[in-house]
Amino acid sequence: MKKILVILFSSLIMLSCGDKNGEVKKESIKKDAIKEDKLVTIEEVFKENSKAKEHLNSLMSKEYDEAHDRTEIISDDFNNEQKIFPISEKKTDKVKIEIFESKIKKEDIAKLNVYYVRGNISFSCVSNDGYFSFNKIIILTDNNRYEINGDVLSQDLEHEGKYTIQTSKFVIDQEKYDMIADMAYSEKVRIRFSKSDNNKDFELTKEEKERIKDMYIMFDGAILFRETINYYIEEYYKK
Repeated sequence: MKKILVILFSSLIMLSCGDKNGEVKKESIKKDAIKEDKLVTIEEVFKENSKAKEHLNSLMSKEYDEAHDRTEIISDDFNNEQKIFPISEKKTDKVKIEIFESKIKKEDIAKLNVYYVRGNISFSCVSNDGYFSFNKIIILTDNNRYEINGDVLSQDLEHEGKYTIQTSKFVIDQEKYDMIADMAYSEKVRIRFSKSDNNKDFELTKEEKERIKDMYIMFDGAILFRETINYYIEEYYKK
């Protein structure tokens, strides 16, 4: 989001359905071929709008900047996205969060959700005594209990030194987003991986909780950014 804000600010200063099987989608990388009378570019929406500039700038809080500095961003030109994850993330982290945000340019057509954000959360059972499969995850925070059922067949198996790591990944929906917020601000977070009354219990370390908090701050900031972009696009087309 920070890089996208820089792009939008520079322009201000200077002036989900599934695909059909086998369907081929063509998109102009330069966006030059898109011509519709009623649609304008993002640059056109935001230029000469000091209120929008101030609003966008207010999203860049100190907390967000600090979290941003502790994350790594990898660009994916094939999906026109950026992947965001903690710089200090370890394979043995019991909880891993990754965020994907769309890359937008000032010359892109201004449509609702031209900027989007999505994410995944992974739970990893780390074992030093061999493979441990699980089909249920229980998370205890300071105030709440969460239970997630997982598909054993969709889990990934990795090895890190003497450790065997079994991981289940889930799309972050509203319920999981709320759970992440709860985890981010809890003093103690415990996780149980379970199958047929066989359990492995863990308590997240201070560093693991800090990484969760950073990713929540990044995700929350991206959602606010999306809502702000959408608001000013809607306001522009109401004129």
